[in-house]
Amino acid sequence: MEIRYRRGARQNFMLLEGCGEEGFEARMLEGIKDRNLLSFRQELLEGRRVLCYDITALQPLRRVLRRRKLKWEELRAFVLQLDHALSLLEENLLTEGSLLMDPEQIYVDPGTLRASFCAVPGGDFSFGEQLRSLFLLFLESISEEDVETVLLGHRLYLRSLAEEPGIGELVSLVLEARGLQGEELPAAGKACEEPGPGPAVVREAEAVSRREPVSLPMPETIEPFGPSGKAAETETESSDPDSREDAAGHFRIQLLVSIVILLAAPVAVLFLRGTGAVFRMLPVFVVIDLSVILYLAVGFWEKRKGEKRLRDQSRPEDIAFFREKKEAPEEELRSYGKDAYGDNRGQLADQKDLFRQPETIPEDEGFSSTRQLLEIKEGNRERRLSPLNKALEEIRLTGFPFVIGKDSRFSDHVIRDERVSRMHLEIDHAGDQYFLTDLNSTNGTTVTGRRLNANERTLLSPGDEISLGGVGYVFM
Repeated sequence: MEIRYRRGARQNFMLLEGCGEEGFEARMLEGIKDRNLLSFRQELLEGRRVLCYDITALQPLRRVLRRRKLKWEELRAFVLQLDHALSLLEENLLTEGSLLMDPEQIYVDPGTLRASFCAVPGGDFSFGEQLRSLFLLFLESISEEDVETVLLGHRLYLRSLAEEPGIGELVSLVLEARGLQGEELPAAGKACEEPGPGPAVVREAEAVSRREPVSLPMPETIEPFGPSGKAAETETESSDPDSREDAAGHFRIQLLVSIVILLAAPVAVLFLRGTGAVFRMLPVFVVIDLSVILYLAVGFWEKRKGEKRLRDQSRPEDIAFFREKKEAPEEELRSYGKDAYGDNRGQLADQKDLFRQPETIPEDEGFSSTRQLLEIKEGNRERRLSPLNKALEEIRLTGFPFVIGKDSRFSDHVIRDERVSRMHLEIDHAGDQYFLTDLNSTNGTTVTGRRLNANERTLLSPGDEISLGGVGYVFM
C-alpha cells in the first residue's frame, strides 16, 4: 500500500494506492457521511485507481500525541467514537478488518481529539493487532501523575491482549469506569463530542454484564486540565465543590465567632462594671485575645496544609496503589495481569514498563514533547527565520523538531495570523541537513516559490524563503 498526499484549492487529501477492491464495499463507503469516518471517494490518477480521503484541517493522531498528554475524557471518547465507526461499517455490511487504525492514518481534531477513521474497501487489517498497538501508544501518551487515566489505559490495554478483543467489552469498560453503565451519555457537542454506544455493543452486552468487573482502585475524580493544558492552579484542590464550600463556610463561622469573643467580653465588663473594671481585667482580656488569635492561626495553618495535601496527593489510597504497582518487580506485574483477567495477559510486563518514570521533562502549558533539545549553531549563530515583514518578530530555532503554528498548545513558536494553521509546519534537523515538513496546513506552505503538498517534507537551505499561507520568512 502506497500513501501519498495532495493539496487542492482549499482541501487536503490522503491518497491510498494498491489496496482495496472495487465493488459494492467501495460504493457503500462513498455513501457514508459521518464525522467518525474520513470522507471517501475513488479516483483515477495517471491511469491507476486510488482511494481519496479528505483530511482538511485534521492532524495524524501520533503527531498530536507527541505534543500533548492524553486526558481521561479524551480516552473515553475515543473508544466510543471507535465503536461508532465500527457500527457504521456493520450497518453497511463491512467488516472491522476494513478499518485502518495506524496512528498515522487516524486523523483527529487537534483541540478535541475527535477521531476520523480511515475505512478501506476490501481491507483485511488485523483489528486485534492494530488495537494493541493503539492502546500501547495511548499508555505512552498519558501523564504518570494522572492516576485515573493511567489505570483506565492499563485496563484497556490488558483487554486488548485477548485473542479476539471485542469493542463491546472496551465500551463497557469505559462506561463502568465512573459508574455510567446504563446511564444516558452526554449530548452531542459535550465531552469531546463523543457518540453514544453503537449497535456493536449490543452483540456482547449480555456476556459482559454476566462478568464480574475487575476490582481495581479507581478515583472518583481527578483534577482536570485547564484550557492552556496545565492543571488549574487557582482552583481549590478538593475535588468536591460542595465540600469546598462547606469548609469555607465553616472557617468563616469560626472567624466570626472569634471576633465576637474578642469584642464581647470587654464591652460587657464596660457596661456592667465601668471603665475601671476594664483596666483591672486588662491582663485577662489580653490572654483571651492571644488564645483566640493563636486558635485562628493554627486553624488557618491546618486548612492550608490540608489543601496542599489534597493538591499533591489526590486520593492517597490510589496514589499508594499506583506507586506499589510502579515499584513492583516484573514477576509481580505478570501475576497481576494474570490474576486480574485469568489468562496470560500478564505478559504486559514483558512488553513495556508502563510505570517507569519518563525520561523527558514536560514543557510549559502542560504539554510534553519527546524531542531532544539540541544546540543549533553554526559558528556563533543560531538557526533562525528572519521575517520579510519587519513588524513580525524573528523566530529562533531553539530545538528540533520545531513546530510553528497559531495554537500555543502544539507550537514552539506562535504566529497570530488567520492564514496560519494551528500546526502549520515543522523544521527538523538530521546531521548537517535541515528539513521542513508541511503539517497538513489549510493555506499551504511555500519554499522558494514551490507550494508543498500536505504533509510533504523538503530539504531546507540557508537563504530559502518560506511562506506560511502568505506570511513570509527567510531561513538563516
